[in-house]
Amino acid sequence: MLDSQTAERLSLLHVKGGKIAAAYWLLRKILRIDTYRIYAFDLADFTHDGESDLPEDYRFLRLENLEGVEGCDPAILEEIEDQSGRGVSNIVADGGRVYAIVHGTEVVSQTNVELRRSRVDMPLRMILEFGEKDAFHSFGYTKPAYRRRRWIFRLRSHVCALLSQEGWQHCVCHVQATNVKEALSLHRSGWKPVAFLFATTGGRLLGVAHRAAARDKGICVHAKPQRERI
Repeated sequence: MLDSQTAERLSLLHVKGGKIAAAYWLLRKILRIDTYRIYAFDLADFTHDGESDLPEDYRFLRLENLEGVEGCDPAILEEIEDQSGRGVSNIVADGGRVYAIVHGTEVVSQTNVELRRSRVDMPLRMILEFGEKDAFHSFGYTKPAYRRRRWIFRLRSHVCALLSQEGWQHCVCHVQATNVKEALSLHRSGWKPVAFLFATTGGRLLGVAHRAAARDKGICVHAKPQRERI
């Protein structure tokens, strides 16, 4: 009798990209190595901001500075805080941004964006550093009742358009190699795999391997264990 986790991973064999994901799962299970794919989106001349895709009474919210955070509706801010990781004010104070799709005072979907460098907790506590004109899509969350309706796609599109207008070159993110659904969603949205990040399941960073596509685009991701607050 297979346990539920093993059965779930074996079911990957029947979906697009599933065989590769299953191989990474076996790598994790046998050799205790976690693999993350690093994706990048080319922001050059990207203009589709998703505004026309929003239903009536839905809107985009931008929290890009402390003044914006202080002026945000308290009910909305409380919802965003619950899913923001280390807190909206901390993210913004460190130069990051938080974006959301809001319906009334309900937060439908939200994401964090950090510029040039990011502190992440998965697969371990690390500092990721990028190019001077690269941003990092560090977190995305959609409320369960709104999932499977492409809200995070709309939000990512809007955020990428804003970053493009400001002159940023790439938006980067990392996804566990076994996460087939997210990988397919990124591919459909025009994101390209540019590197792999490897770590032991015990929390030791092994390194980053860049694809040729990353070098061609001038994308370079540096990773180091997080020992201090930045």
